[in-house]
Amino acid sequence: MEEKGPKYVMTPLSFGQSCHDINWISKTNATEKIKPYICLICKQVTNNFLELDCDEHEDEKEVFVVGESCLKRHLKENDHLCPIQQHKECSSKTSKTVQRQIDNLQVICPLQYERTQRMQVEKMEIIKACEFEGKIKDVRDHLDKCPLKSNCYFEQVGCAHVCIEQDLIGHLISSHQFHCDLIKQFIQRHQVIITGFLKHHFFFFANQASNNNNGIGGKKRITIGNRQFKADKG
Repeated sequence: MEEKGPKYVMTPLSFGQSCHDINWISKTNATEKIKPYICLICKQVTNNFLELDCDEHEDEKEVFVVGESCLKRHLKENDHLCPIQQHKECSSKTSKTVQRQIDNLQVICPLQYERTQRMQVEKMEIIKACEFEGKIKDVRDHLDKCPLKSNCYFEQVGCAHVCIEQDLIGHLISSHQFHCDLIKQFIQRHQVIITGFLKHHFFFFANQASNNNNGIGGKKRITIGNRQFKADKG
């Protein structure tokens, strides 16, 4: 029987949309400290904090917290029903104060965290390659210069995924359709730009040709580069 290797499973770390991995945040923060920020949908630490404030459950003592991306996905997949009481017209509000508290949570480098997790699962000696420890709001800037950073091959068409080198192939495989969609969107955007560019230059040169129609005796002058040619009207 073929022996299966260790599985490495964790919530992806994202700084654009998805909520933050609670296991990563818990490495440097007490459970009680991050408890008020747990997204009720994905059970991770909210990114882009929202508080549900629907009239249907305004008398509830509990504060219902969700991440913006999680709420949008839930509403889209559940006919726009509130995740609390399954009613329509779900309402939410932001809080700059709470978002600031989340942004100021202390964390280690997310890529070093991923690397350590992998080494532990594979029973390898843990080697620390990145010493970063700072606030969540500073992580994005750190990743621009992190020695462990590997950008997705499709970064130029819009994929912002960042991971350690060992996980890059897995990302490329699991995100194949996502990357195909990005490429289609990229081509469509540039087709519009190219079409506009060609139209602009067509009318420009057509106008130039019209202005050059100043020849004598039925002749017109056409300028190509720095040279002028006479041509019969056709």
